[in-house]
Amino acid sequence: MPDGLVQSCDSIYFSTDNYWNAASFTTPSSYLHFATFQGETSADISFYFKTSAPYGVFLENLGNTDFIRLELKSAKLISFSFDVGNGPVELTVHSATPLNDDQWHRVMAERNVKESVLQLDQTYRTSRLAPAQGHTRLELFSQLYVGKTHTPTQSKQ
Repeated sequence: MPDGLVQSCDSIYFSTDNYWNAASFTTPSSYLHFATFQGETSADISFYFKTSAPYGVFLENLGNTDFIRLELKSAKLISFSFDVGNGPVELTVHSATPLNDDQWHRVMAERNVKESVLQLDQTYRTSRLAPAQGHTRLELFSQLYVGKTHTPTQSKQ
C-alpha cells in the first residue's frame, strides 16, 4: 500500500463488497461500528494497517459465547481468535520486525468449517484444522467494532 494515502498515525484499509475503504484513528478511544458480522460458516477478512501504537484491536464482534477478534497484541504479534461454541481458538503470527513502524502491513484471516488461517505480509502464516466434530456456526448478535473492543474491559478471551 503506498504511503500518503491516509495521513494519520494509525490507519486501516478494509474491504467490504469488493471496495476498499480507509479509516484513521487519531485517539485511543476512536472506533467504527457496523452491523453484525455475517460469517456464520465462513469468513475472509483482509486489510492493510499502519500504526505507531504497540497494541490495539483491529476488529471484534461478540455473541453470547461466540466471538471473532483480530488484534495487534504486541509490536510483533498479530492474533486472530474466535469461538464457535467449541471453546476459544487463537492463531498468532510473530513478525521478526516491529509492526508499529508506520509502514503498511497486510493481514489476511480466514475461518471456515475445515480450517482457520492467519497471514501477515504474505510472509508469516499459520493455520489450524477445525475439529472433525462439534459446532461450526459463528453466532454473533452485537455490532462489529473496528478499532476498539466494544466493552471497556478486555475481550472475552
